[in-house]
Amino acid sequence: MFTKLFPSLVHTYERLKKHPQLFWTIFVSIVITVSFIIVAQLFISIAQDAQERLINVRIGSIQDSLSEFVVLSEESKQDVDHAIANLILSNPTIIDFTFYTKEQAGFKVFASSDKAKVGTMVSELPLAGQMALSDIRNSYTQELQNPDQRFYQTFRSLTKESEIVGLIETTQTLSQADLMVENNIKKGLVVFIFILLLVMFLFFRHSKIIDYTTLYEELKQVDQLKDDFISMASHELKTPLTAIRGYSEYITEGKDIPEEYKEYSRRIDISSKQLATLVEDMLDVSRIQQGRMQFDMKRILVPDFIKNILPDFEQLAKEKNLKLSLEQEGLKFAHIEGDETRLRQVFVNIVGNAIKYTKQGEVKIKLLNEDHVLEVRVIDSGIGMSEEERKHLFEKFYRIKNEETRDIRGTGLGLWITKQLIEKMDGTLSVESIKGTGTHIIIRFKATV
Repeated sequence: MFTKLFPSLVHTYERLKKHPQLFWTIFVSIVITVSFIIVAQLFISIAQDAQERLINVRIGSIQDSLSEFVVLSEESKQDVDHAIANLILSNPTIIDFTFYTKEQAGFKVFASSDKAKVGTMVSELPLAGQMALSDIRNSYTQELQNPDQRFYQTFRSLTKESEIVGLIETTQTLSQADLMVENNIKKGLVVFIFILLLVMFLFFRHSKIIDYTTLYEELKQVDQLKDDFISMASHELKTPLTAIRGYSEYITEGKDIPEEYKEYSRRIDISSKQLATLVEDMLDVSRIQQGRMQFDMKRILVPDFIKNILPDFEQLAKEKNLKLSLEQEGLKFAHIEGDETRLRQVFVNIVGNAIKYTKQGEVKIKLLNEDHVLEVRVIDSGIGMSEEERKHLFEKFYRIKNEETRDIRGTGLGLWITKQLIEKMDGTLSVESIKGTGTHIIIRFKATV
C-alpha cells in the first residue's frame, strides 16, 4: 500500500509546488471548514446559555409576582391550584409548580401540579432552596442531573411581614429549547455541507482550470514549434525551387532540346510554380500568426490599381473563354490606405479563384460607394456555394470538395490569408453565393476622395 501511496504523495507535492494556487485553495477550504465548526460550537454554547438565562429570568419574574399576592391558606387553596394550572398551561417549559408552607418539622407541600405530592413533608431542602431561605428577596436556581435532558429547579421564599411562611418551587425543562437548537444545528449542517461541497467543486474546478492552462501552454509551445518548423522549411524550400524553375526554363528555351523533353520541362515548371505558391502561402501563414507580416501603408487609388493588374488575368480568362471586365458606378470616394503588394496579393487570390471556379460566362469586378466606404465586388457566374460551404469558406485549409471541384488544385490557405490581409488593412471580407448560379466576393474599405 505504501509503495502505491508514496508516488501519489510525491506527485501531489510536485503539483502543489508547481501550482501554489492549489495549495491556497486547499488552505482556504480547510480554514472555512474549521471556522464553521468553531462558529457552530460557539453559537450552540451562546444559544444554550441565553436560553437558560431567559427561562430563569422568566421563572424568577413569575415567582416574584406570585410572592406578592399568594396567601397559603385553606380558603385560597382553590385559587392557588387554579393559578398553578394556568401557569403550567401558558408555560410549556414548566413541568412542576409547587407551593410549600413552613411547618415546625420542615416544609409541607400545600399545592402542586403533581397532586401526589400534596400533603407530603420535606425535611431537607436542596442547595437552591436553602439559599432562597437565606435571601428572601431573590430566586435561586440549580441544575438537576439527568442524562436525557436538562432540568432546572428554582426556589423563592414566601414571606409575611418579613417572616418566611413558605416556599415556591418550580421545575422547568429546556428540552424544547434544546430541540430548537438541535434543529438549527441540523439546518446549519445542511448549509455547511452545501458550502463544503461548493468549495470542493470550486477546488476541483480550479484544479481543472490549471490543467487546462498547463495544457494550453504546452499546446502553445507545440504550435510555436510547428510555426517555426513551417517557417524554416518554407525558407529552405525556396532555394531548390528557384533552381528547379531555372533549369526547367533553360530546358524549355533550349535550341537543341527535343520537343518531348520540353513538354516534360513545362510540366516540371507548372508543378514547381504550384509548389512555390504553397511555400509562399505557408510563409504568409507563419508571418501572420507570429505577427511578422510587414505592411507599407500608402494612399492607393483603387480603380487605377485594379486597371493595372487586370491584364495579369486576361490570359487565364481567355483560356477559359470567360469575359473579364471592370465596372465603376459613380465613384466619389476611391482612395484607401493600404499596402500595394498585399492588396495585389488579395486580388490575385480573389480574382484568380473566381476565374478558376467559373466554367463559362464572365467574371466582373464592380466598384461602388456606400457613404465613405469603397465596396469592391468580384462577381462570377461559376459553380456557386451552399450555405454550409459559405460558413467555412474563410477557414484555414478549407476547400470545397465535390464533383465540380475535384480537378481544381489549391491549398485551402489563399482565402484565409486574404481575409487576414484585408482585416490588417482595416477592411472587411464577406461572401454572397447561390449554388449553381455564381458568387459575389465583397471587399469593403474606408475610403476618401
